[in-house]
Amino acid sequence: MKQLTCEMCGSTDLMKQNGVFVCQTCGMKYSVEEAKKMVIEGTVNVKIDESEKFNNYLALAKSADESDNYNDLESYCGQALVIDPKNYEVWFLRGKAILWLNLYDDNKEYTCSDAVVCFKNSTFYAPADKKSEINDQINQELYPFFVMRADFIGRCFTDNPSEFESTYIYFMEQMQKNALGFREFITKDDDLAFYNDDVASTINSYVHSAWEKATSIFNYEKYPNDDDWTLFKDAAFSCMKTINCSINCIPTTHTDLKIQRYLALIEITERVINSCGYVYNGNFYLPNMALSNEARVGLTNRIMEYHQKIKEIDPYYFIPNRQNPKNFKGGCYIATCVYGSYDCPEVWTLRRYRDNTLKV
Repeated sequence: MKQLTCEMCGSTDLMKQNGVFVCQTCGMKYSVEEAKKMVIEGTVNVKIDESEKFNNYLALAKSADESDNYNDLESYCGQALVIDPKNYEVWFLRGKAILWLNLYDDNKEYTCSDAVVCFKNSTFYAPADKKSEINDQINQELYPFFVMRADFIGRCFTDNPSEFESTYIYFMEQMQKNALGFREFITKDDDLAFYNDDVASTINSYVHSAWEKATSIFNYEKYPNDDDWTLFKDAAFSCMKTINCSINCIPTTHTDLKIQRYLALIEITERVINSCGYVYNGNFYLPNMALSNEARVGLTNRIMEYHQKIKEIDPYYFIPNRQNPKNFKGGCYIATCVYGSYDCPEVWTLRRYRDNTLKV
């Protein structure tokens, strides 16, 4: 019986995983039926002309590609590669299919890493005069994929920032670390900057949408309760973490976008510092839940750091004076009773006079 050998690279190191045989050297996958065909008893190998069958699979693959039917495209390419495992065009189409099958969620059978393997095989087997062309075709698939992936996660993030914060951050960290290996196909620095600019802009837009949605819900009630404040606070911190990750992982060449990200951080941080949840005691509303004084002071320090970052980008930017956060402790009971609310403008005026003048 002939030893099972990968037709792609010649390796005999194949392991059965999830119902298929996977070459541990090049990543090529074989179904059980394909593996059986490869293990032939005897010593005589008969070469059969399957060019017509190959051309039929290729035609079906191209038809599936034109209709964006990526499941069929991957299937037809897989069958074509059994016949001709060195066809660069089929390797490219298979990589394209696997890539787009992973747009909305990780495909159960293949991952983006499998797409990278296909693209590498495509450039490896491409004739010298076709390598540049095939690399450009790969680029044309990668750019919209990354932007649309950022768009898809962004729409989920807008509806639930706390739940999808980690997904967005993971996506950005993967881009930064080039963990999937796509960057080798982006041969020009201008192309990489183009990727980053559009992805960063997309992420910034959806964080803005998530923040607007969170504030609109929070502002609906004049005196939001503790549960409403907790949801608002969690959404605010998710937005801040996502923007900071975007700054660290996806550099942009757009000056306006750089500044927008820091301005967004300032706005969100200021708002969460001065927010609280209220409790009704039967007569009026009193602040109940808020960030600790230590946390609010630390966030105020960050705000001043964000202002300084903007100043480094735009030397003409004016850094405002440091604003101390609201003091939710030590409320004036008499004034609150008179005006019926802890948070009305008159009470705030008296409180500022007390804290800034009488205590000095």
